[in-house]
Amino acid sequence: MNQIKLFVLAVFLISLISCNLFGECETSTIRTTDSPNNDYKLVFFEVGCGATTKNSYQLSVLNRNESITSESIGNILICYSDSILPIWKDENTIQVFYNSDIEFFNRENRVGTFTIEYVVNF
Repeated sequence: MNQIKLFVLAVFLISLISCNLFGECETSTIRTTDSPNNDYKLVFFEVGCGATTKNSYQLSVLNRNESITSESIGNILICYSDSILPIWKDENTIQVFYNSDIEFFNRENRVGTFTIEYVVNF
């Protein structure tokens, strides 16, 4: 009977690990754009947490010397499409061009001193 319990426990643990339920996500940078004064940068990145979840696409504004990590969360937006084009309008304004059918999980209009403008592309 103990062997059956150990077998069931082993299968359960392997299932947890294979489903990434322990928070193991992969983060990959899609695009980085420096601010006009080169003090900040926009980082558009993808976060994938396994086959059982949808990949998210996230946009953050960071200091020039900061980097995204596997724990990074988009401080400007989080959506489920890579059809985003972020640009610097000026040193304090970020424009985000996007398709009208994009599903946003989160989107901010201000981050710190930056104003975020959203423009439907098509």
